[in-house]
Amino acid sequence: MSDINSYSDDELMQEIKSDNMFAFDALYNKYHNRIYKFAYSFLKSREDSENVVQDVFLKLWIHRLEVKNNSSIKAYVFTITYN
Repeated sequence: MSDINSYSDDELMQEIKSDNMFAFDALYNKYHNRIYKFAYSFLKSREDSENVVQDVFLKLWIHRLEVKNNSSIKAYVFTITYN
């Protein structure tokens, strides 16, 4: 993967399923601010929102092999955040 930021979410997820931490970092960098803001919008706590971001990406990593191909990663991480 030459320029990891040029890859789509689907391509990143395929790399993450192959245990590519650079792809995981790229996905984290792409979504962590948005997830934080989304969590903060209903939690109104910086600390709790930061914890939610960590939990979301931990769950994504743990369940990375269960994520279906061609599913929306954005929808997936926001659903985890909401739940």
